[in-house]
Amino acid sequence: MSYRDDSILVNGYLVSHSATFTVRSPEFFADVFQKVPTVLELEHYGAVKKQGNWDARPGSNAARHGQGKTGPDYFRGALGLLRATYIGYHGYAHEWLADNRELTGELLNRCGYWYFPHRVVLPAKLLRKENTAMEVFWENRGVAPAYHDYLLGVRLEQDGKRTFEVRLRSGNRRWLPGAREPYRETYLLPLSEGLAPGKHALKIKLWWPEGNRDVLLPLADKLKDKENYYHIGEVEVAAEK
Repeated sequence: MSYRDDSILVNGYLVSHSATFTVRSPEFFADVFQKVPTVLELEHYGAVKKQGNWDARPGSNAARHGQGKTGPDYFRGALGLLRATYIGYHGYAHEWLADNRELTGELLNRCGYWYFPHRVVLPAKLLRKENTAMEVFWENRGVAPAYHDYLLGVRLEQDGKRTFEVRLRSGNRRWLPGAREPYRETYLLPLSEGLAPGKHALKIKLWWPEGNRDVLLPLADKLKDKENYYHIGEVEVAAEK
């Protein structure tokens, strides 16, 4: 069981609940969002426009009570307040997209989770026959956590051929939005004795095992290969200490 709010930008709520972006009971959502997804839906988009609340036209309730906020501002604010994973505009897709294509991309990125790897830290040389520590610093720029455990896939390649691969628990369930600093995760790579010395390409990806699908990262498309691994950089493997 979770909560859903269908009342964003309802005309009467603009009078009584503009301070909370027309969310009447934000405490309900604060109570559950870390455990289950929450849902946001706009008042009928056509009605919002007709009433003048989307663009805060003079004389509308949005203009009278919104202190300069327009419809998109209410949508953004409610999204963050509800920590919503699922969002809806409640109208015709062709009309919504014609009016709000750029906003749609922004809202789709921010709803739910949005994982950014800030940096990857490894020793200057990787030693074979050791559990090598790799640190990854993660940020969640969405408004909610994920509700499934994801695995981190780590792959080494040399001359275009795979030389090492492992999947480890990523720790993603603790990457909450709004943290002051990125989350630092340490992963131990069980490098094999047969790993060839020299330069190797380092690649990573996130994977959801239960759903059997990759979790794409907001990195440049040119870094992603056909298996959705992202090229991070080059590492050197040494045979001896």
